[in-house]
Amino acid sequence: MGANKAFCMLLLSFVVALVGLGTVFFKTVPLLLSHAVYVCQETFSNILFGISHSVPLVLITLVIMVLLIGLVTLLIQVLKTRNYLKKHMRERVPIPSSLIEITKELGLNDSVDVVKDRSKFSFCYGLIHPRICLSTGLLRSLNTRELKAVILHESYHVKNRDPLKIILGKTASLMFFFIPLLKDIQNFYALSKEIAADKLVVGNGYRHSLISVLSKLLVAGSSKFSGVAALASLDDLERRILLLTGNQKRSIFKPSLLNISMSAFVVLFSLALMNTPAYAVSDHEGSMESSMFTAKQEVYFICPFGDKCALSCKAKEEEGGNYSQDLMYTPMHYTPK
Repeated sequence: MGANKAFCMLLLSFVVALVGLGTVFFKTVPLLLSHAVYVCQETFSNILFGISHSVPLVLITLVIMVLLIGLVTLLIQVLKTRNYLKKHMRERVPIPSSLIEITKELGLNDSVDVVKDRSKFSFCYGLIHPRICLSTGLLRSLNTRELKAVILHESYHVKNRDPLKIILGKTASLMFFFIPLLKDIQNFYALSKEIAADKLVVGNGYRHSLISVLSKLLVAGSSKFSGVAALASLDDLERRILLLTGNQKRSIFKPSLLNISMSAFVVLFSLALMNTPAYAVSDHEGSMESSMFTAKQEVYFICPFGDKCALSCKAKEEEGGNYSQDLMYTPMHYTPK
């Protein structure tokens, strides 16, 4: 699976999860505002357990929390990356003439920064206008061909705006933490982008130079921030070297069985919530309107097997009778008229 397919899979999964979240939210709001909510007993067959009156409120709270987690995660990643870059950009130094020639050749004029640091690193940063950053420690350790291999690799990330895509992918996986399969997809997508950048280098005849660079960086450490696309991400470095040397034929998406099972359970549960019909019965005779604006005057019956629960229980509800095992409904939420 290529980087584009991995990105499409990640994007599709995120959109589906977001739509599902929105559907649950808008379906739950009327239940929260309604005068009463009853669940048809046939829903649970002979399973005996209590249903809290706060269920709708809990569901809405969870939805809002998920959205806030996503927003806060994005802000934290942007701020951490900004602080990381600020620290390094203070040590910016003039670009060597050898590097200027390579950047001109590749059409990357004014898109490369060099910072004074003994550590060996190279990464692409910038969410809107991507740039390349290299350390003086890395420059001193590379020959001309190795340096060109590094710039070719990073140029792929610049042209594809990968820092933005990577940080959005990380945000999506953290936002929907209860769907762990998204994390597997996001990790595979990040690896796919590095492999695609490596293929650009190999296609230009710098395979051995790139292998040499990655071998030098294997123990040099790397950036851990999501807002940068680092040349030497330690999580994937060995796999990339194996692919480049031919010891591994291709990279395969292999999510864990546990993550697949947990994600499937969450999806099925969400589908059940989205597809469970709720029948609104107005307190006012002759009115069967169902909307968020009239919800406070309505009684809702959650009846997966049709509206017979709502029709047969309406009379009982109007009588104000207390719940008993003989009735077809279980009161989940009730406020006096």
